[in-house]
Amino acid sequence: MYVIDTTLGHGGLFNWLINANGTIEVRRRFVGGQVAVNLYRKAKLDQLHAFVAKREWTALANNVEKLHHGTEKEGLGQFLKETLGMDVAAAQGASQLAAIFVRAGAWEGNGRRRGMAFRCLATDWQGLVESYYEQCKHTQSGAKSDCDDPDAAAREEGQQLYFNLGAALEVKDNKADALPPIPLPVSLSRLLSGAHFVKDTIGCSSSAVFKICGLPDVGDAYLKVMELSAGEDLLREKAVLDWLQGQLPVPKILHFTEEAGMQYLLISAIPGLGAENEHFLSPENAPEMVRVLARGLRLIHSLDISGCPFPRDLDVMLAEARRQVEFGLVDTDNLQPENMGRDPEDILQELVAKRPHQEDLVLTHGDYCLPNILLQDGQLSGFIDWGRAGVADRYADIALAVRSLRYNLGDARGEALARLFLEEYGLEHVDEEKIAYFILLDELF
Repeated sequence: MYVIDTTLGHGGLFNWLINANGTIEVRRRFVGGQVAVNLYRKAKLDQLHAFVAKREWTALANNVEKLHHGTEKEGLGQFLKETLGMDVAAAQGASQLAAIFVRAGAWEGNGRRRGMAFRCLATDWQGLVESYYEQCKHTQSGAKSDCDDPDAAAREEGQQLYFNLGAALEVKDNKADALPPIPLPVSLSRLLSGAHFVKDTIGCSSSAVFKICGLPDVGDAYLKVMELSAGEDLLREKAVLDWLQGQLPVPKILHFTEEAGMQYLLISAIPGLGAENEHFLSPENAPEMVRVLARGLRLIHSLDISGCPFPRDLDVMLAEARRQVEFGLVDTDNLQPENMGRDPEDILQELVAKRPHQEDLVLTHGDYCLPNILLQDGQLSGFIDWGRAGVADRYADIALAVRSLRYNLGDARGEALARLFLEEYGLEHVDEEKIAYFILLDELF
């Protein structure tokens, strides 16, 4: 049985177990639903524990870029990779191992969020970790925990809501049912008490999205739930939405909280339907929908970026792409047909080699696809899903709009309407190379 735990620094959620042979299995879910499983066998854990025991303090040392380039300082992650021969993803899992060993009482941490370091407290790490594991199983199977629980009274009163993590986040392996129910924070449970939840399956959001129907004094709303992980996070989307209030028709923030490695963002619903709705894709309505799409993008790109705190130029995007590749987060089953079978590292190297020399920086939406543009009565009513917004080349949005039109309308018709979109947007010269470049870049996200 997997148990739930969180890392020491940022509270990132993970699951783990220890078997009879002393092997620790750590399981993490990343954006897009991918699940990473790292196995740490007893012999290697013995060596890691001995490594810590020989030093006064041992650094975490698991920066993914430094591990990749072999420049990380001496420490847990560096030892896992360089001495024990584990890959970067397993070495980065030093964060999870440290949390387990500290809470088990085998190690002690220095209490810092930055510059974490650890020292040995006991020789028998295995016995302590097994005891901690049994304690976690006991408390997470419904038995009362010995630790103080400020929300216990609220749960007893039925004010706490639970959802199945495996189902909500679409964990796609046969161990999803082993994940225990996750409580919504009490503050959020009170807001949502009596509301009706409907899973939203439209679009490609990295979070689990639920439509909340019939909230008092609000009406309909949407709840986004996401694990803190190596990918996107809802705090950034909240910050973007706060910054955009009064500038564009975007959802209002109703509630945001982080708890136990999870993030919860409750936002208002915007009236209207996504531009991918079959009504707007019909031959008689599609041309006007495309014109609205182009006008909407011009509106976003016209905002003053002088005070925008969200950089997303190619330096930022390529660094994020590298992280996606290093963590094995690229969904290779969902690549465009022309890229099927390609190694993500090969795609990344092509992007680095073909990087445009100049960027035309504007505020970009970051995922300007048909489901994220809402229309009502034939007019633009709003924009949603701002988690990847920031100051970037305008072609980052243009490229994804063109790809979305081709995908939703078919090759010939989609290509014709993509031409209409580019004309309506008002480009004097269409840079086809940039369109291809940014479509390829999005393959890694």
